Amino acid sequence: MADRSIVHRALEMARKPTVMGVAVAVALVALLSLAMLPLRSELSVATCALVLVVPVVVGAGIGGFVAGFVATVAGFLAYDIVFIKPYYTLSVGAGENWAALGVYAVVMVVVSRVVDKMNSAKRVAQGRSDFVRRVFGTSELLMKDVSTEEMAKEIVEAIRNLFELRSVALLLPSRTDGPGGPGGRSTLGRFEIGGEEGSGLQVAAHSGEPLLAEELESIANPSRQTFKMHTGVNGESGLELVALATETRPIGILALKGMQTDERENPMIQVFANLFAISLERHRQSQMAIAASTLERMEELSRSMVGAVSHDLRTPLATIKVATTSLLQEGSAPSPDNRRELLGLIEQQADRLERLVSNILDMTRIQSGSLKLNVEAITATTIADGALSIFTESAARERILVEIPVGLPKVEVDRVLVTQVLVNLVDNALRYSPSGSRVRISFRHAAGSREVVASVEDGGPGVPLEDRSAIFEMFKSREAGGRGGLGLGIAKAFIEAHGKRIWIEDPPPREAGFQGAKALFSMPVAASLGNSST
Repeated sequence: MADRSIVHRALEMARKPTVMGVAVAVALVALLSLAMLPLRSELSVATCALVLVVPVVVGAGIGGFVAGFVATVAGFLAYDIVFIKPYYTLSVGAGENWAALGVYAVVMVVVSRVVDKMNSAKRVAQGRSDFVRRVFGTSELLMKDVSTEEMAKEIVEAIRNLFELRSVALLLPSRTDGPGGPGGRSTLGRFEIGGEEGSGLQVAAHSGEPLLAEELESIANPSRQTFKMHTGVNGESGLELVALATETRPIGILALKGMQTDERENPMIQVFANLFAISLERHRQSQMAIAASTLERMEELSRSMVGAVSHDLRTPLATIKVATTSLLQEGSAPSPDNRRELLGLIEQQADRLERLVSNILDMTRIQSGSLKLNVEAITATTIADGALSIFTESAARERILVEIPVGLPKVEVDRVLVTQVLVNLVDNALRYSPSGSRVRISFRHAAGSREVVASVEDGGPGVPLEDRSAIFEMFKSREAGGRGGLGLGIAKAFIEAHGKRIWIEDPPPREAGFQGAKALFSMPVAASLGNSST
């Protein structure tokens, strides 16, 4: 059926240059006759006949069989009148001349037909080649990883170009629920869309002439409509309606305008419709999978966040509860020293809760993408002092040792974020180090380097090699060493926002008391290297 369409187009194209072929053929007959006229007495009748073959071949080549036939008639007359005695009359004379004229006429008609068939076959082959090329070009878009909207636009454009239509529109259900959905269901070889309010068809994409309002109304109104699975004409609008459906569900409808009569039963149209339906369904399934994966990830993060926050809340709340219960217990008032110790413990755990709330707010900023840097050139002393000011409890302050070498260059960072990084690392070190052990904050800068590296060392149990990257993941908590939670994940996010990194090392075996974990992070050196910290 597709081949018949291609042949029809080829023959239709072949009719267009017929007039030109006739004109060229007649002109060649006249020119060749004039050219041979002075030599007529020296040329044989057969030679003249052979020369007059040329106009027939040229005419048929340009204008097809009609032009070749006209050239045959013109050549026959010129042959008889100009080159067969008696000249300039239609009289033939000898019987052998009748034979020559008869053979000329028959052979030239056959030549015209052969040349015309060859040209038609060439045009058909060219049409098939163009069609196959467009088919391959169309099939490529089925494999593209694009959105459904982009796919719909490419589908209608490809259909219009492939079948040379005036207009193509893709109509999809405005609402579907499940495989059949209220907006569409498949029933025994028929395609049915419509029914409920708001569940009719909508134009998802179109190419070429826009459909008229009455045409759209006849297709996409909310009332129930049924279309056959093969191509069919919709009423008086002249639209060809082609159903797009997979084995499990209907997808939509293609509305085609400007299709040739002989194309209406072309099976290739439904083949492409099925391919496009599969492609659209693949895109829909892909988007559903992405949405499901995203939802699953969000639920996982929510569960992890609740677990991490619950873990970090449990210890300070339990401590505050025990301390307040002891203070409020009747009949056993604590001594002034014990009372002061309990109040200090409550203050310490309240500060810890405040830092946890701050971390939760920071986590919210990171997750929402609203984290922005306010970069400035500051000294390491400024960062260390800012971190120490957070630890108001004197026992914690006494456990923290700060080492800043002389001549350390300034760093170009967000003061608030980097200070929070240092606070989180120190808080983590204090929590997982033995009571009374020291935590050391130090800074270093190698000559010629564009980074200053800060480190926090403790005397805790350390971090196994397999857990050193995982403890910086948001909401991760490791049983080995007990480290993790919100604080370290937020520290990583803040440092990476500066384009730098944070990691864990073993402390060098040089001093007792610092044989646990060593957390390090890098900061960019400020552009003005002349200003160093004091």
